[in-house]
Amino acid sequence: MEFLSNELAETIVQLILKRFGPPPAPLAVRAQEVSDALTKAGSLMDELRAEVDARTALIDSLAAKTQDAERRSTDALRRADLNEEQAKAVDAYLDRALGVQLGLAERKARRREWGLATLGGLIVGLVVGVGSILIAHFLFGF
Repeated sequence: MEFLSNELAETIVQLILKRFGPPPAPLAVRAQEVSDALTKAGSLMDELRAEVDARTALIDSLAAKTQDAERRSTDALRRADLNEEQAKAVDAYLDRALGVQLGLAERKARRREWGLATLGGLIVGLVVGVGSILIAHFLFGF
């Protein structure tokens, strides 16, 4: 008789585990995992901000160099005393080259900004989701 009750109890436990899965990790362990994830997310955001700032500084430096090059080319045109037609051709060429370079730099910067925004959104979503789960766990015992 005792064998049947042990076997029945084991079967019930197996059915419960199969239906609801194993019990969750202790709250302290889950809270530590959340804390570690948030710490890592914060450090990643700081690294990304530093990289974006460095690349923004590089873009600003390139823009300043481009303006300097444009000024020098204008001065060279004046000193060479080119006729108006030649000066217009050179200006058009420099304008196209400058437009291409600035366009490339702007596209790269825009792509980085969207990547950073997406990553920031994912991290915020993770934080809100984990926070909601913890609140639901404490309030409703899930």
